[in-house]
Amino acid sequence: MTLTVLKQAQAQGVLLYLENNKLKARAAKGAMTDDLKKSIVEHKDALVELMSSFNLLNLNDAMIEQQQNYWLEQLADSSEQAWQVPLSKRSANTQGVEYAQHTVVLDAGLLAQLDAFAIAQQTDRFAVLHSALCAQLNQYSGVKDCVVSQHLQGGMGYCADNFDNSVALRMKMTDDASFKDYLNHYEQQRIAALNNASLTAGLLAEALQKDEQASVAGQPRMFSGYYEQSRPEHDYDQGCDLSVSFVAKSSSLEVTWRYNTHCVSDTFVKRFMANFQALIVCVLNADTQPLSSLPLLSKFEYEELQYLAQGASDERHVQYDSVLARFNAWVESTPSAIAVTDQAQSLSYAQLDAKAAQVAYHLLDNGVQVGDVVAVSMARSVDFMVAILGVLKSGAAYLPIDPSYPADRVQHMLNDSQARMLLNHSDNVISAEFSGTVMSIDTLQDTKARPLPQNQANDLAYVIYTSGSTGLPKGVALSHRGALNLFFNQLDCFKMSEQSRVLQFASISFDAATWEWMMALLAGSSLYICPEAARTSTQDLADYLVDNGITHATLPPSLLTHMDIERDYQFDALIVAGEAIETALGGVGLINSHCIMAMDHLKAPYVRRLTVSAPTKWSALVVRWQT
Repeated sequence: MTLTVLKQAQAQGVLLYLENNKLKARAAKGAMTDDLKKSIVEHKDALVELMSSFNLLNLNDAMIEQQQNYWLEQLADSSEQAWQVPLSKRSANTQGVEYAQHTVVLDAGLLAQLDAFAIAQQTDRFAVLHSALCAQLNQYSGVKDCVVSQHLQGGMGYCADNFDNSVALRMKMTDDASFKDYLNHYEQQRIAALNNASLTAGLLAEALQKDEQASVAGQPRMFSGYYEQSRPEHDYDQGCDLSVSFVAKSSSLEVTWRYNTHCVSDTFVKRFMANFQALIVCVLNADTQPLSSLPLLSKFEYEELQYLAQGASDERHVQYDSVLARFNAWVESTPSAIAVTDQAQSLSYAQLDAKAAQVAYHLLDNGVQVGDVVAVSMARSVDFMVAILGVLKSGAAYLPIDPSYPADRVQHMLNDSQARMLLNHSDNVISAEFSGTVMSIDTLQDTKARPLPQNQANDLAYVIYTSGSTGLPKGVALSHRGALNLFFNQLDCFKMSEQSRVLQFASISFDAATWEWMMALLAGSSLYICPEAARTSTQDLADYLVDNGITHATLPPSLLTHMDIERDYQFDALIVAGEAIETALGGVGLINSHCIMAMDHLKAPYVRRLTVSAPTKWSALVVRWQT
């Protein structure tokens, strides 16, 4: 009866396999019948014993010949069909293994859409996700006919000639094929492969006259797997250069990209992740369109290409009337992504937007109008970001005041700016006299939502006061148009993306603080507010940068001289600014021997020397230096 159950499972396209000596079953298409499920449960122990004793079913000569013929036809010329994946580093399969990983979470809304699509196509998440991954690799490589291997544990391998413990699928994509077509092709290949999966790896390799462990020379070893609740203890992707794990949670799907840093670049993985997310959204909403016409580009890549197509004239800011319009675009497209985090709390884009709106409602209730100046005096924190975005949402401009400033300086800033209101925390003590209204945001109660003013490009966004080194500090007012110009210059120079993590290091009264938060929140990135202790200790700062995977930071060069350059930093861009490099580092010789060496060790591909004194004064960087 045990053999009968195995044959019934094979006939219905149900994969039975052992994992940690436990019997597992996976339906290749649709759900298995109740009778088969009952038979598997009833004969579980006998099935485990049988499958532990033999690699696969004992076959007669006719069945062996039939299955050999199937694979000979299926895998004809497979050595010539390989995805030439651009790794951006040295050739794959060379010596050296060191792994890193990135994880993104597909939210409940997208997961529900994915499940509805799978049900409509009479398949499962596994098939949809892996078909999309195959389609992306086709698009990346330009190769439309490739062999992938489906591991018996339920994962997918992308190593054309490695047949160890796997069955091979021949994935072909025509120019006019839609994702539905490609998904159906995948299902047909999967069922046919499982129905011919009774040959051992050795027999199959012998029939194909290939080495059982062979792989295409120079090709990366790739693997992807789908798991319920958590990854299994066994690393099925061990030795792979790039692997993707889909782990299904109760209301989300974790997608983890693990890669060998010796052959796969961090930049490539981040771009691949963003492109995969973009493709998933596209195929679920345009499943009948030709795959070749579906965009792989993420939002920031699309905008960058638009900019390059326009030439020297940068008109991107015309798409947005204000800084908030750009921020709101991310609130709509990535509401659950983390926007800002400090030691006390983290807020998603949607949460940050909602809290800032509440601040705006209270400001309007207190008479704030478009064009007014509202001072914000509080420590660097998530609440500070809530406050300044609330000011912008009210139509006013924000004036950041460091709570540690002396009373006479604060007094001058308040009087000279003619600030209408001041936002702070209830435990803050105002160090100057102020005739306007003081409002503590931590004591505000939620109030009724209402329409908010819409800023225009020429409206004031913020006011910053100079250091006063040549006399009294002078206020410099910047419009939304100028702020957007600055941001798009940042985007061009430093390549922020939805996966970027930007450090907020500067004092709130420095224009560098505005530089930092706009770099993050206008690019859909995450802003990480550096703890005070880490601003005065290079050891603590290094720990914070590494522990939080910071990808973009703006630091003074004098601080860099004391940083531990051997730490495993994840910088995509390290911006050195705030003081003269020659003075801070002791001359050009020290720049060459330490600063540039540090940049190389800190893994920062974008090294910029900012030769302007402040972005507020210029609204854009006029000179940059790259090594």
